[in-house]
This record gives sequence, C-alpha cells and structure tokens, in this order.
Amino acid sequence: MILAILILLPGLSCGKCSFIITKCQNPNKTFPFIAGFLKPSDTMCKLIDTTESTCSVTHGGNVFLQVMSSASDHRLQFKKQLSSGSKEVFTIKERTLKIREDSFKNRTEAFMDNGTIKIQNVQWEDVGKYKVEIYDTNGANLETVEITFPHLLMIIPHVACF
Repeated sequence: MILAILILLPGLSCGKCSFIITKCQNPNKTFPFIAGFLKPSDTMCKLIDTTESTCSVTHGGNVFLQVMSSASDHRLQFKKQLSSGSKEVFTIKERTLKIREDSFKNRTEAFMDNGTIKIQNVQWEDVGKYKVEIYDTNGANLETVEITFPHLLMIIPHVACF
C-alpha cells in the first residue's frame, strides 16, 4: 500500500495552477512525486426565466451570471444580502458598470449584449445570497432575481507517484 504524504515545499507556478513537490511513501521505499492542482473552472449560471437560483462556484474560478438575453436598455443593481439588510455591490446603467464594493473591483465585467455578468477569481467572502434587480429605462422594476452561492468548491489535486 502506498501512502502519500504532502510536504509543502515552495511550488512551481503556471498562472492560477500550482504544483507541490513532495514524497510518496510505502513501507519499503520513499520516492518523490508531484501533486498537480488544476486550474479553477468557469461556471455559467443562467438566471433567465427564474426568480431564484443556487450556483456552485469553484474557489478562484470565474462565474458568468446571465440575468437576461440583453441588458442594453436596462439598469441592473446587484446587492448582497446581509443579516442587517442589503449592501449594493455594483450597478449597471447606460452600459456602464459602477463598482460600489471594493472587493469586486478589477474582478467584475458586464456584457450588455447578452445580459451576462462575469465575476472573476471568486473568493470565500463572495459566498452568500444576492439579489439582482432589473429596471427599465423609466425606472420601473421589471424583475428581481435571487442567486445564492452556498459554498465554494475546491479542486482536489491529482497525485502522480513515480
């Protein structure tokens, strides 16, 4: 029987993936192996024609939230639900994305032509319940969609012994 022991040594790097050089151990001999961590994956969550959705996202990955088929003539407000109320994270108005929450800066993009929001490098702090409020050009609320990120998935390393 082979027992893998991970010894955290300085790893190699390739963008968002990493490798840890360590040892495989069996009762008769010890030899090196590499545990390779895969790149985090992208997740697509379609929120069209629904008022509530749960989306499982990979830690460090990207999530694409399609809230409508085209958001060109709409205003969207993205709010995180807290125990004390809600906190505005960002808004999209007149094809302009305005980030209100610092933790989403440099990680969020809006694709107005297909109504999709991209959040990059999803972090533990992003877990929770959110509301996306959609308004028409006159300011009338057309729809409110709730999305929950209940937890983040971790990529389990692939271990190769040699």
